[in-house]
Amino acid sequence: MTEQHYNTAEIYKALANPKRVAIIEMLAKGEMSVDQISKKLKVPKSNVSQHLSHLRHVGIVKPRRAGLSVFYEIVHGGVKRLQALRIGDIK
Repeated sequence: MTEQHYNTAEIYKALANPKRVAIIEMLAKGEMSVDQISKKLKVPKSNVSQHLSHLRHVGIVKPRRAGLSVFYEIVHGGVKRLQALRIGDIK
């Protein structure tokens, strides 16, 4: 196996968490702050930050600081394509 196989497996692991999938679905529509994501998911900001940290670690999202807020956006083009393949769409 190659390093690419391991990197791909890490991305799949990141996508295996339902909250992270929800975050990715929101970010697929555009950049959002931690606060905005927290309110939509109805979970604490600290929880959202942990999930975003994991997604950032595997290179799926990137942060942008604006004052006291941190905004995130998807940077991994493959994730947008994977996000389009939802379970309900697979036959």
